[in-house]
Amino acid sequence: MYNSEKNSENQSRRWQMAHEYGKETLSKEFKSDIKSLPDSELVEAVVALANTDGGRVYLGVEDDGTPTGAQRKHQAPIGLSAMIANKTVPPIPVRAQLVGDDITVIQIDVPKSHSVASTKSGKILRRMVKVDGTPESVPMYPYEIATRLSDLASSTTPPNRFRKPQGRISISWNETVCVESLPLINPVTEIC
Repeated sequence: MYNSEKNSENQSRRWQMAHEYGKETLSKEFKSDIKSLPDSELVEAVVALANTDGGRVYLGVEDDGTPTGAQRKHQAPIGLSAMIANKTVPPIPVRAQLVGDDITVIQIDVPKSHSVASTKSGKILRRMVKVDGTPESVPMYPYEIATRLSDLASSTTPPNRFRKPQGRISISWNETVCVESLPLINPVTEIC
């Protein structure tokens, strides 16, 4: 009877922990590490999140939200962060940390990329919601890359970029001026 009570208690704890992680969303990815997740699959999940809106990867959590634990090789947050940065282009600066009380899970915080990110092998992925409402990582096609770059460029236009310079600029007939080098405040001409 003692074993059945203990099993029931363990099942109850796992059920509670599953609800702590919730379910997968566009910004939350669960990765099982029971069979030692290959680094390439982890890097692909990070790239897909970075190319969408950023988010979190929970390594050592099943798709249903049940924590099963991360393998020992993945339990070094600094090494894991470095591996991800070294296998992404441009390097994605993730923050990894150990979470979970009884079962060690790795939480990887992924920032939104300000460019199009890929794996070192050239895979460009993004997150999307399937018809059934569950998220997945899918390839980003060339027209989507162009749209993303356009969206990023329009959202990162620095303020006052097109403000007219104030002050006087005098140029003699034999001088060439580099317009890009003119500061917006108190302009000074520079000779190319």
